[in-house]
Amino acid sequence: MAKSRSQRMQIVLRLAQKAEDDAAQKVKEQAQLLQQETNQYNELQSYSQQYLQSYTNLRTGVTAQEMINYSGFISRLADAIKEQELKVLKVQQGLDKLKSFWVVAHQKRQNLNDLIIRMKKDESLLLDKLLQKELDELANRPNSLC
Repeated sequence: MAKSRSQRMQIVLRLAQKAEDDAAQKVKEQAQLLQQETNQYNELQSYSQQYLQSYTNLRTGVTAQEMINYSGFISRLADAIKEQELKVLKVQQGLDKLKSFWVVAHQKRQNLNDLIIRMKKDESLLLDKLLQKELDELANRPNSLC
């Protein structure tokens, strides 16, 4: 017996489900990356605060060379913090984009699922009509067994 339209559409639904699952996995991985990058940013900020605090306490008796070294280190640390902040922003933008892809994939899968449900209802109604038609034809036939 030939497969019904709703049965054939199950293949398309499985592909849409796979696309949705893949998109969800990418969102999860990007969210983990965002968490790592945010943690690194926070650690750099914390380290900078601690370093500034400790250096402020040691200001007396500092040589000119130590002051130059300190200034250079603070500048490099500030650059690293800015770079990490940009990294966090870029990863966040990537996450937002992946989330929108997932929303589209989810909606597509949901729409296909709804379509299959409607197809099954239509197929069931058609089958009921055909069955009723056959029963009516059998009931209207002259009884040839007598």
